[in-house]
Amino acid sequence: MTKALTPTAGSRRDTPGERAATRGMILLWTGAALAWLVVITRPQFSDCFGIGGACNPHLDELFDAAGWLFWSSQAAGIVAVALSSEASRDRARIAAVVTQYSIGAATLVAIPLIAV
Repeated sequence: MTKALTPTAGSRRDTPGERAATRGMILLWTGAALAWLVVITRPQFSDCFGIGGACNPHLDELFDAAGWLFWSSQAAGIVAVALSSEASRDRARIAAVVTQYSIGAATLVAIPLIAV
C-alpha cells in the first residue's frame, strides 16, 4: 500500500514570495553571465586588458560596485527565501524581493558600464 503524497499540517510549502526570490536569484546569475559576455566581447575591454590602453579611469570602482551589487541582490534573495511564511512576515518578504530585484537591475546596468 502506498501513501498519498499530500501535504501534512506541519509541512512547508513554497509561497509566491519564495518563488519570486528564487526566480530573481536565477535570473540575476543568467543576466550577469550575459552582461559579462557582452563586456568581454567589446573592443574597449580587449584593448584595456590586452594591451593596457584605453581603460576607463574608474575601472576599479566599477568592478567593485558591480560585485557588491551582485552579492547584495543575492543576499536579499536569500533573506526573502529564509523568512517564514507567516502572515506577519509577508511585508518583510515583499520588501526583500523588491530590494532584490531593484539591486539586481542596478547590477545589470553596472556590469556593461565596465567596458565603456
